[in-house]
Amino acid sequence: DEAGNMLQYYTEFEDYFTGVRDLDVVRELNPRLKTFDQWLAANGHTIPTA
Repeated sequence: DEAGNMLQYYTEFEDYFTGVRDLDVVRELNPRLKTFDQWLAANGHTIPTA
């Protein structure tokens, strides 16, 4: 439930969630930061499907 709620929040409030963060600073702190699409391409095979 907790992970589902988190993803729902990120989806429904994406503009606020990303708007209060300076992604340039985040990328300075973690240069290996990936977009979700990049992460999914690298890790999607590990997600169990029905």
